[in-house]
Amino acid sequence: MKRFAGLILASIAALVVPTAVAQSFPIKPITIFINSEPGGANDVIARTIKDRMAAELGQPILIEYRVGAGGVIGLSALKRMEPNGYSIMLSGPGPVTLAPLLSSVPYDPLNDFEFINQAVNIPILVGINTSLSAKTLPEFISMAKREPGKYSFASTGMGAPSHLFGERLKQMTGIDMLHVPYKGPPAGALALASGQVSVFLTTSSTLAPFVESGKVRGLVLLNTTTRLKSMPEMQTSAEVGMSELTIPSWMGFLAPKGTPPAVIDKLDKAVQAALTDPKTKEVFDRLSFEPLGIPGPQFAARLKADSQVWGEVVRKANIKPEQ
Repeated sequence: MKRFAGLILASIAALVVPTAVAQSFPIKPITIFINSEPGGANDVIARTIKDRMAAELGQPILIEYRVGAGGVIGLSALKRMEPNGYSIMLSGPGPVTLAPLLSSVPYDPLNDFEFINQAVNIPILVGINTSLSAKTLPEFISMAKREPGKYSFASTGMGAPSHLFGERLKQMTGIDMLHVPYKGPPAGALALASGQVSVFLTTSSTLAPFVESGKVRGLVLLNTTTRLKSMPEMQTSAEVGMSELTIPSWMGFLAPKGTPPAVIDKLDKAVQAALTDPKTKEVFDRLSFEPLGIPGPQFAARLKADSQVWGEVVRKANIKPEQ
């Protein structure tokens, strides 16, 4: 009888202790891990919103880096961290939805993490070299269809998001372009500006300086329904009659699997508060970032849909997964 009672008390304690921990969260600093190099989009976003998040949570927020393998090393490290809310990660889609389609990764992106908030949308700009006569995306598509294989597009590496962006553009428009990989967005942008390649699909903030200097012509913005304050003259894909041409590009917060729901909820609320802060909006407008603030369950559903989209792109492009 005593043993039975002990088991009951142990079971109750197992339920009560995590709840109490979640209710007292946080009692020490929280670390946002970044799985790309310092200065990248997720680093800039984290540094923009961390102080407002810290004010909401009542604890300091630190930033650390876990870089390598296109973000896979960082996400692998997050999987092994304690699921207590003190270690979270801000990541883009590369290691979450794309890498698992192209190589063997040591995690299941949809089942090994808790999704906190899909925080930011990052518009993609289709830029071309100014030696080309096209002034709009439909004009470029017509040119490319008349001369299949003549034009090329840059990426930041085989299987990188910008590679799949280019493949998706090819598949959705029926054009044929040569893929030319480079090491990083700056190298791809320089290659486009110098005429080594014809097209580059990348973040608007990457190409903005080259557009302003007249070395690159922006054709259209993808992944947004509204014009950017930083590029008010640039049309969206919907405005040129190509609203179906969408390319998922975002930054979102994840936590290790098993992080208590009450902790996830507190973190989500802190992200939401930071995203609606006027200072955040000012910085995001300047950098062409759009706050989303999509809570965890919807974030996870969108990831599942994205994985299906990109899986089809990889299959059609015949990009073979690495073993």
